[in-house]
Amino acid sequence: MKLTTLALIFLVGGAAGWLAGRLRLPGLLGMLLAGWALGPHGCRWLAPEVLAHAAELRQLALVIILVRVGLALELRDLKKIGLPALLLGILPGAAELGGCVLLAPPLLGISRLEGALIGAMLGAVSLAVLAPRLLRLREEGEARVSPLLLAASSLDNVFALSVFGVVLGVLQHGGTSSVAWFRLPLALVGGVAAGGLCGLLAGWLLRRFRSGTTSGVLLVLSVAVLFPELERWGFFPGSGLLGVVSVGVVLKQVAPGVVRKVADGFNQLWRAAEILLFVLIGAALDPGVIGRFGPVLLLLLGGALGFRLAGTLVALAGGRLPRPLQLYCLLAELPKATVQAAVGAIPLSLGLPCGELVLAAAVLATLITAPVGALALDRGRRLLGEEGGSGFDRDRT
Repeated sequence: MKLTTLALIFLVGGAAGWLAGRLRLPGLLGMLLAGWALGPHGCRWLAPEVLAHAAELRQLALVIILVRVGLALELRDLKKIGLPALLLGILPGAAELGGCVLLAPPLLGISRLEGALIGAMLGAVSLAVLAPRLLRLREEGEARVSPLLLAASSLDNVFALSVFGVVLGVLQHGGTSSVAWFRLPLALVGGVAAGGLCGLLAGWLLRRFRSGTTSGVLLVLSVAVLFPELERWGFFPGSGLLGVVSVGVVLKQVAPGVVRKVADGFNQLWRAAEILLFVLIGAALDPGVIGRFGPVLLLLLGGALGFRLAGTLVALAGGRLPRPLQLYCLLAELPKATVQAAVGAIPLSLGLPCGELVLAAAVLATLITAPVGALALDRGRRLLGEEGGSGFDRDRT
């Protein structure tokens, strides 16, 4: 790989992300457009050596995302909030998955299993868009919606990535064959158990040797990277991604004293991985595919989002949140970006027939929902003050 190309990715991608932020748009949107401009469908300034390793680089970024999700998943919050967090973390994504299974085959001419793959990819809200806003709300004293959405969004990502890994494993290992489906429960249990054991081992090593931030991050990252590779070799088919999340979840439980430093290290590492991920996914975008399937994909995205919002209303139906706060929860279900960029190109890199469609759906969903969702959440902050809410200035955005 040419180092000058990597420098170009970070400089142009970082500048484009900063410019998008100045325009009050998600930075990742600028990075996607920068990747398209630099890539083979734009100025062709990215060296072929870099693009040849794009799948591995995106996989590394995905592992970083998953470890961050595991380290951020607050089991105490899930237990404290209880059923509402569980419902809000699963029902919207499950409804969107079901919507894609129903709508994708007639619209795109693909199988229901391939529709489930698209639905699982779309089924995760963007923590990159949502988490900073929710953390700011929590710091400003909002105590009703922010803890619920933080817990639910982390669980939502775990659920979507787990289903994506399962469906991808089935498509790779025989499609709808009964043998492949029979192996999945065993693989899931094995992946979670292996991830838990690795988390226990990493926690013991971090406590035993009192590792600093850098060594702790390198240890956890090295362990987590093994799971996608083991899945590629045939171990834990469909559950490698879930194993990575398990590493972070268990590590947080067994080594709470050192996990904060590790989490901070992964947050810093993500800043570089984020630029790399979104620029490379933008470079992989083929405008011709968007032109061929764009209108139909827009119908699919709109229908799937309708299913998701309906699932959100069902999840909130038994709660005690006032209607303005429920509306803010609906806005929080809109943005998609991070997981979609991380996994959207995987089916294409594996040579699956639906790979181009999955990638096009991922990029289109990001381009549309990330800026719309971010702006809606910023403008919707006033809703939190309408029903005994947050206690902060309603005019701030």
